Amino acid sequence: MVKVMNKITIYDLIGYIFKHKWFVFIFVIITTICGFMLINSTQTYTAQAIIRFNELNTSDGYLSQGKKLDVYEIISPRVISEALQTMGGDDNVEDVRSKCTIVGIIPDDVQEIKEANQKEGTEFVYYPNSYIISYNADQGKSLEYARDIV
Repeated sequence: MVKVMNKITIYDLIGYIFKHKWFVFIFVIITTICGFMLINSTQTYTAQAIIRFNELNTSDGYLSQGKKLDVYEIISPRVISEALQTMGGDDNVEDVRSKCTIVGIIPDDVQEIKEANQKEGTEFVYYPNSYIISYNADQGKSLEYARDIV
């Protein structure tokens, strides 16, 4: 016994979609709204700034007053607290600090020297005078907020 299958044409498909156009329209609207909400709920921003110390002694790891250079003073609780007060923010200081990172900028030629010394097993100490400070804003925070923190 041979079974004959009905063929569906493109016109049948268009007719079916047109027949259920309200369902298709509502489905598209709901899907668009859900997608927009999902994208906005997972959106984060990162703001960065480069800070450069122009003092001569920073290459030795010290400030001109003889004090040891500590770049993490930039994100000390006192500095973050003052910044939040200036901005009128009510965020937790430790929460903001935990989202900050500081990375030293090491020139390529110095990086090559450092790697060569590591291969030889000798110690190489370099104190950069430029740093990248980054702040990663949580969802619900704006790009402007992230910039203001930095």
